[in-house]
Amino acid sequence: MKMSELYAGVRAAVEKSRLIPVYARGHVGHSISVTATLEDDPKFSPGVDVEFKPGMCVSLETSYMGAEG
Repeated sequence: MKMSELYAGVRAAVEKSRLIPVYARGHVGHSISVTATLEDDPKFSPGVDVEFKPGMCVSLETSYMGAEG
């Protein structure tokens, strides 16, 4: 499975909800490595054709935040 396919699946599942009809997230997770950045590439985003491989360590982030006012 490509990372872009996981992104599309997560987004479609979340947007079935009446509470979150538009899930405006640029990515829904990323790989984890030993670099100092918080979000390592590749990310689970549109257009990312990197395929998952056995042994990969990843972070799946399907958070939703909202504020009023």
